[in-house]
Amino acid sequence: MKQLKFLFAFIATVALASCGTVGELSGTQGKEMSEAEKRQQAKLDSIRFEIAKEAVENHRFVIVADRISGKRGYSVNVNETTNFVLVQGDKATVQFAIERGISGFNGLGGLTVEGSITKSEIKYDKKGNLNVTMFVLGSAISADIQFRLPKNSTRCDATVTSTFYGGRLVFSGELHPYGTDIYQGVTLK
Repeated sequence: MKQLKFLFAFIATVALASCGTVGELSGTQGKEMSEAEKRQQAKLDSIRFEIAKEAVENHRFVIVADRISGKRGYSVNVNETTNFVLVQGDKATVQFAIERGISGFNGLGGLTVEGSITKSEIKYDKKGNLNVTMFVLGSAISADIQFRLPKNSTRCDATVTSTFYGGRLVFSGELHPYGTDIYQGVTLK
């Protein structure tokens, strides 16, 4: 817990230190600053990936979706605070809410389901990408959840495939640690 807070404090410090006014620089000096910023951003992305990787391995993370795609590929931009895949230990919550004036089962135009993770597998490929597969079983959910977290990134697509009726939703967004004071952005309904 203290390590995560320290890492996020470090990331914030590095991010603030790397903010500069490249527009005021001219010629070669501007290009050098741009290259330095790229290297700094790569370091920052690497640190974020390591934090996300630790959160996945500890089963304490949330994938906050800004876009959801359906079975036939149709996608819609959604509210990040009400659309997510949340994993807390051996429990998982999947919530989607389209919020287009239509009331759904969760009052937001969608559905919220919770269940226990009965099987989970975390693998790394040769390039260092993180591949996760889990099976969630509950009173209203029976689904496979799969996602791939590319090395040095926190953006992923989590595919939730229902074993009840073969429906599939893809949650596209950022993966964040959950259960700490660092990220408290989701709204459970």
